[in-house]
Amino acid sequence: MKSILFLIIILLSGCSVKRNVFHDPHFFYDKENYTIIRVNPETRDEDIAEYIMWVSKDYKPKSGQRKKKPKPKKYIEPIYPTRAQKMGYEARITLLLKVNSTGVVEIARLLDYFANSRKLERKLDEIENLLVKSTLESAINTEFYLHYNEEGNPEYGYMYYTINFVLENN
Repeated sequence: MKSILFLIIILLSGCSVKRNVFHDPHFFYDKENYTIIRVNPETRDEDIAEYIMWVSKDYKPKSGQRKKKPKPKKYIEPIYPTRAQKMGYEARITLLLKVNSTGVVEIARLLDYFANSRKLERKLDEIENLLVKSTLESAINTEFYLHYNEEGNPEYGYMYYTINFVLENN
């Protein structure tokens, strides 16, 4: 009886399994465009509608918006999926990040995928999708130092975020 009570106390104390961003109401994952965005659960529909307008324009940042690349404050390293390693998958994945004025990544979008000596020309297979999702999750959880404009006010910025998944030699 004491062990059951102890287990209940532990479960109620917040020792639960952490949910990833793909099942979190604070995020929206666009499978078609391999993009994850941060949303407010209270304004989720409006945030998603705004994102859809943004992505429909196939937005690319102006060159001036990329010059002052935000520096990572809290870097979250992507996990190299075990299945991808066992199957010999290597990849270079480049995302476009929109970092808001508080240093939080609002949007992480797949721009380029190069794996096993070929560029992405079709939909991703299951293992490639795991690599992209790992990269998206690390990017959306990475925090950056604030970027300031000429007037000294914090502002949002865009940056490229490239991750290389490379097999280590045994």
